[in-house]
Amino acid sequence: MVFRDLLPPNSSRLFVKLVEFLISDGHSNQLGKVSEAYTQLYSEMEGVSLGQIVSAVPLDDNTIKGAETSLRRIFDRNIKLKNDVNPSIMGGIIIKIIGGMMIDLSLKKTLTELKYSLANIPV
Repeated sequence: MVFRDLLPPNSSRLFVKLVEFLISDGHSNQLGKVSEAYTQLYSEMEGVSLGQIVSAVPLDDNTIKGAETSLRRIFDRNIKLKNDVNPSIMGGIIIKIIGGMMIDLSLKKTLTELKYSLANIPV
């Protein structure tokens, strides 16, 4: 099959068979999800938690590494962050770690909380 030319030469036979199966069975659109699940399982096996750091603008590598270092100290676990850009948060960051933990330090959240507080002040 043509896809074999796209795979690294040292790909395991099991991996090649899985890709062949997904393509031949019409499920090639699932390759991304399979890859994400495999990456997550492998990372967990290696003791690394995966997460996202959402920001209004792209973050440089030093900023991401700094956040990973801080999180490692807090959670006593290696955490690998991927930067996702979402201008709607206006500023700050949101950290999402697989397993459901979220740390929202966004400007949007702060402004929403301020608006709620001001709306509930008796006059």
